[in-house]
Amino acid sequence: PFCFPVTISLWDMGGDPPMRELSFGNIPGKRGLFRMSVNPGQEDDLEQWLWDIWGKGNIGLFCDEATLLPQKGAMKAILRQGRSKLLPVIACTQRPVEIDREFFTESQFKMIFKLDDVRDYKTVEMFTGGADVKPRLPPHWSYWCDTKQGATWKLKPTPPPKEIARQLREIVPYSWFLG
Repeated sequence: PFCFPVTISLWDMGGDPPMRELSFGNIPGKRGLFRMSVNPGQEDDLEQWLWDIWGKGNIGLFCDEATLLPQKGAMKAILRQGRSKLLPVIACTQRPVEIDREFFTESQFKMIFKLDDVRDYKTVEMFTGGADVKPRLPPHWSYWCDTKQGATWKLKPTPPPKEIARQLREIVPYSWFLG
C-alpha cells in the first residue's frame, strides 16, 4: 500500500481542482478525489457510510490511520469482498498490532516503515512470510512486501511534495477530477 501522507496542500500544489469534501450520507461520484474528516464519537455514522460504500461498489478508499476505523462488519466486508466489488483499499497504521487481521490477510502489498514496538514487528512478520524487516533503514525508506511473489524489497523515499505535484499536473488530466 502507498502510505505517503497525502494532504490538501500536496493537491493544492498540483493545481486545480483540489479534493472535494464529503460528509456522512454522501457517496462519491463517478470520478474525482474526495476527503472526509471523521472525529471520535462518529463511529456509528462512519460504519453506516462504509456500508453505503460497500453497497455501491467501484470506489477506492484511502485510510490514513486504520486503527481509528470501526472494527465492525462494514470494513471487514469491504476488505473481504473488495476485489469483486471494485473496492480497493489503501490503509495505513502506526500500530499493526491494533488493526483487524483482514487488513493483512486480504492485502496483496504491504509497505513497512520503521517500527518501534516488538509486538508490531511480530504482527508484521506473521503476515509477510517472515520477511526480515527489522534492520533499520535510512529515514523515509521502507520495505515493500509482495504477498503473491513472496518477495520483499527496500524502497528509497518518494520525491519531495513539489515534485509529486509537478508530475500530477503533467500526467493526470483535469477532466479526471470532475466526476
